[in-house]
Amino acid sequence: MRSSRRERYRELPKRKWALPAASLALGLLDGGQLVFFLNHWDGGAGLAFGLAVHFLLSGLHMAIYRSFKLKLADRISSSWLHTAVLFLPGAGFLAAALILTLLFLTRYREDFYEEYKEYVYQEAHSLETYSINVEKESNRVPFREILMSGEHTGKKEALFSLLQYEGENKVQLIQEALRDDDAEVVHYAATGLNYMNEQFVRRIKIGIRQVQGPGGSSLESWRDLLQTYRQYLESRLLTEELALEVREAYRQWIRLAREKYPQETSFLAEQCYLHRSEGRFSDATREAAKLADSKEYSYLAQLTKAEQLFAEGRWEALREFCGGWWESGASIPEEHRSAVEFWKELTDQGVPQNDYLLKRYR
Repeated sequence: MRSSRRERYRELPKRKWALPAASLALGLLDGGQLVFFLNHWDGGAGLAFGLAVHFLLSGLHMAIYRSFKLKLADRISSSWLHTAVLFLPGAGFLAAALILTLLFLTRYREDFYEEYKEYVYQEAHSLETYSINVEKESNRVPFREILMSGEHTGKKEALFSLLQYEGENKVQLIQEALRDDDAEVVHYAATGLNYMNEQFVRRIKIGIRQVQGPGGSSLESWRDLLQTYRQYLESRLLTEELALEVREAYRQWIRLAREKYPQETSFLAEQCYLHRSEGRFSDATREAAKLADSKEYSYLAQLTKAEQLFAEGRWEALREFCGGWWESGASIPEEHRSAVEFWKELTDQGVPQNDYLLKRYR
């Protein structure tokens, strides 16, 4: 999902500099016509006619702006310029030309939040400042509380921030916005989900071309393709019907990868994941057993057992098993530590509200 600065720059339209140039030209024209009518027409007639022409030029500027196919992040970064153009005759156009020039040179909002992978938070007592910071979690307001608030502008700004966010719960948070009572917020949420879905489809198509092309013998290209499929299935973007289709394609590519690289343990781990996601724990256990001697994937046997106990609702057995796993000092990957820590506290009555759990699972 991430891209380099050079890739982001290539995503700009080829005629990008025509947009600030048009803003500059309209600004000079707008300022000139206002000065002309104010100096040559007596009373308020000059001002009225000048403002009428200004509004026409503002509409023309918006039409020109919308004719450019800007990326969503760039459109978000510059959308407020319409207000400046409308309410600041002459100067608004010049400001738009300057801001658009800086935008295209620096690409505002690029990967500002990507290094953080936990929760989205809003600074307390501010509906304008958004950030992601897990270290200062205790004095921040969760994103869900923004959606529950009645401030629609804050909701939309929060949704825009989510598009730059790399956390695993991003899709779930945006899907919650689909239930908002503001039609515009729902529209932005749906657009964001569609954008993320298109990014996965694009990555999969690129990955398939790579494994089928001259570089198809590259082990790394096969790993990337299967990883993209797995991330797509885990993203929660798919409906049940589409998930079945994607899972079937994932299964076929795993089979081809294992035929091409029969000794590659990562493909065996992908097969184990597929079985677990389908609830076929006996098959997953069999595949995980083959990885018992693998330093990187030896944890899969325990993880498969824990997920099976969870799926069967055997909470006491799950708590004891995960407690033993945790206390044994065995390797647990960072992405699964929170789940294991949660499971070892799970009982028939739920999870005790210990301080360290309350903050994490609130």
